[in-house]
Amino acid sequence: MVLYALREMGAIHSKQEVLRFIRDHRLYAIQPEDKEKYEGKNEWKADTLLCWGRKDAVMDNLGWMFHHDEKDSWQITRDGLAALDEIYKRFQSKWWEVHRCFMWRPEFKRIVDPSYSPSTRDWPRLRTKQARIRKFIEEL
Repeated sequence: MVLYALREMGAIHSKQEVLRFIRDHRLYAIQPEDKEKYEGKNEWKADTLLCWGRKDAVMDNLGWMFHHDEKDSWQITRDGLAALDEIYKRFQSKWWEVHRCFMWRPEFKRIVDPSYSPSTRDWPRLRTKQARIRKFIEEL
């Protein structure tokens, strides 16, 4: 979702600009608990999760986002653009199931996989890791 936002926005942006783009375009299926503050931080839990995704894209040698010396500068790299294209291909080929992405709104699922339509195959928002594991095992 962060890579998609950065590609659509182009250039360098701040964290707040990226999070605002995601909210304004209603990509994330925000629930009331997502708006709660995260462990001593002054931001929503949902925002913290997206920021961790950004950190992973920068620091885990993925090369998907630039590591700028300037604080609060978010920008996608060529490798990030290629990764986003590969992610789309995996969803569109059904190698990965967009129906399992319970935190994405249907509008974003259609961006990732244009053939997507809401169905009973869509996973509900499961609150615990154990419930998600059970659901995954049911589908095997």
